[in-house]
Parts: sequence; structure tokens; C-alpha cells
Amino acid sequence: MMFLAAAALNHRRQSPSDEMETQPRQKTNPSTMVIKFAVVALVSLLSIFHILHTYNNDLPWFSRSTQRVPKTREKQETNSSCAIMFFGLPRSFKRYVLPSVIRNVVLPNMKHGCDFFVHYYQIDKEEAGRSGHGGEINADDVLLLENAIQAIYNDTTMNLRKDTPADIVNKPPSISFISDTNDTFWDVRGEQVLKYRNTRRNNGHYLYYPQKVTTYVYPSTMDNIVKQWHSINAVWERMESISKEQEKTYDRVAMLRSDVIFLHPIDIYVTHNLTRDVNNEYLTIPDWAGWPVNDRMVSGPYEAVKVWATERFERLTKYVRTNPVARAGYGMHPERFLKNSLLPHIQENLGYKLDMNKRFCFVRVRADGGVWIDDCVRGFRHSNATDFFRKDILPEDASCKRIALRKNKDQMYCNFTDRSDDLLWNLRERPIR
Repeated sequence: MMFLAAAALNHRRQSPSDEMETQPRQKTNPSTMVIKFAVVALVSLLSIFHILHTYNNDLPWFSRSTQRVPKTREKQETNSSCAIMFFGLPRSFKRYVLPSVIRNVVLPNMKHGCDFFVHYYQIDKEEAGRSGHGGEINADDVLLLENAIQAIYNDTTMNLRKDTPADIVNKPPSISFISDTNDTFWDVRGEQVLKYRNTRRNNGHYLYYPQKVTTYVYPSTMDNIVKQWHSINAVWERMESISKEQEKTYDRVAMLRSDVIFLHPIDIYVTHNLTRDVNNEYLTIPDWAGWPVNDRMVSGPYEAVKVWATERFERLTKYVRTNPVARAGYGMHPERFLKNSLLPHIQENLGYKLDMNKRFCFVRVRADGGVWIDDCVRGFRHSNATDFFRKDILPEDASCKRIALRKNKDQMYCNFTDRSDDLLWNLRERPIR
């Protein structure tokens, strides 16, 4: 209506009868007036349609109904995605871990176009110790993840959500591996390990070793902490190196252990209340095994997870010298270090929010096949965790029994026909909850 009124007013102002009052008024052809107004109305409607169409296309593909979007989303629209990184020692990977990764990590995130990165240790055997009875490790089994991811992509591409961008549907995820041996680890971290083992305070107590944690064993527990941190740091550096080579950005990332059985779907964009983190502002960690917080996985914005993954070594010395908890005898205790150093920096200095997710349920598995089924009992009742394990991960012919490992810690051992040569058997024979 505003366009029509303006057109009529403009027509009146340009009329010769208004410019020359003394000239006789000429008759206007009614047909001419109708045609003029019709043209103006058509142009106006086309303009309005163009404005609305342009506005709608400027919104991100995943949120057409909201105006709260990340400031950098327009820049990242065609050349960004997510990255999922695995770290650590791949214990019992082929038999237990891989079926759960396929079902509860790869499949839920396929629609996001995530790439995958893995750091692992090429170790053939693990000695008995605090982490279990030890056993043989087939480290190269982790390489099966590449074929599994490709198989899932080929099997699910046509069933992805209709609003998934074409560049994700048409581009299969990439996967990259990097590894260390004991020798290469000691070449890189040997001096640090010796420093952490031997440095003492003026009162004679260890500066780094968490001597107040009675379940720790000196120096093996501390050495294993450094190995885990090194693996986390190494896979992050691998991801950064490849992303720079490919000129790709990752706005959402996750860090996961490669020796756990995932019992519940982990969508790295979803928070504890099952909503999507559309503004990319939440750092999510599991809400169980809080000693005082859980350090076994993380997902969230790139910059927030980068602190979690890469700043442990550079922050540690100042932390153990100045933090009251560390000085009280907890030293480099990983969970306390995370709570008192890394998380405050992520929240207070970088401005991200912490999300505690009980649904991120996974349990550790040992080299000899022992499953620590009670790991996430705070997030799931014991019966639920066992139920998910039996019905979603194990073949139907599995029989399991619980055996005490130590005080308040049981392991579950299961016998079943090995189906791991068929990578997607679990998806075909177990309905997705």
C-alpha cells in the first residue's frame, strides 16, 4: 500500500496540470491509469518477495526459525564442520570399543559432516597394575575405524536429514591417524617425566606427584597421566596441521578416549537438556565420576576445547606451585587440575558456559576384556548401563559375569562369538533407540 500511495503521489506531482494552472485540464484515459497502477503494484510485490527470500537464505541451514546465530556462521557456512578426536591406548578396540563407536559416536554425528583424528600408542602388551590385570593389545585394530566410517557414510548418505547441507552430503568424512611408541614418547616427554617424578618442595614432599591420592602408584600412575596428556596434545596438533593444509575450520570439536565402550549416543552439538548448542557457547563434560569433575571426554567450541587439550603442560608448573589444592598434596591430580585451572580459564576468561551431561555414558574396558560396567552409574542406574551394554553392544549369544577387581570395583567379563569382521552387524541387528 505504501508503494501504491507513493506512486500515486509521484504521478500527481509530475502532472502538467499542477505545473501550469492556466492551461485547460486534459482528460485522462482510464485504461492508461489502470495499466500504470498495475505495473507499480507488480514491481512492489516482486521487491517484497526478493527481500523476504534474501533474508531467509541468509539464515543458517540448521536454524531457519531463530535469529540468534554465531557471528562467524556466515563465513563458516561453506568451509567448516566438526572434528572428533580419539586419544590414548586402544584396549580391546576391535571386540568392544569399535561397535560402540560406530553406533553411538560416528552414526549420531554423520549428519554434521565431522572429520576424525586418532592418536594411539603402538604397544603390544600392558602389564598388570592399577588399571587392571594387563594383557595383549592389538593397537593396529584402531585402524579399522577408517573402513567403519566409510561404510556408515555409504550406508546412510541417502537417509541424512533433508536440511543437511549439500557439501556435507556429497563429501565423505576424512580420518587421520598418528601414533607413538614408548621410545618416541620418551624422546619427546622424557625430561618432563623425570622432572615430574623427582621435583620436591622445600618441605621434602613431591611437587607434582599427588601423594594424597592413596590409589595412585608412584611413579607409574604419574607416568600414565603424562602419556594421556601427550596423546591428547598430539591428536590436537594433528588436527590443526591438517586443517591448515586443507584450509578448513572446525567450529565444534570433541575429544574421546579410545578405550571405552559408549553406551549412549553422543551428539557433540547437543547439551544435557537435549537441545542443540546453536550459539556454540557450551563446553560439555560428563556429569559423573566427578573427582571433583570428569576429565574423560569433552565436546564444545573449538577455542574452549583447545584449552582443555593443549594447555595442561604449560599451566602445570605454576599451578602446582601456587594453587592451594595442589600444594595440599594433590599436585598434578588430573581432575582437580581441570577444575581449578583449565575450567576457570575457559569460563571466566573466554566466556564459555559449562554443561554437565549425564547422558554421555561410557565405561572403560581393559586389555584383558574386563569391562568396568559401573563407571557411569551416576548418569545411569547400574541396571540401565548393563542393559544398554547387553542389548546394544554385545551379540545375542553373549554370557557375562562380574568379578571383583579390588574394593568397590568390579569387572564384567563376557564370552561371545566374535562378529567384528562384519563392521556394521551391530547397526543391522540392533534397533537404534
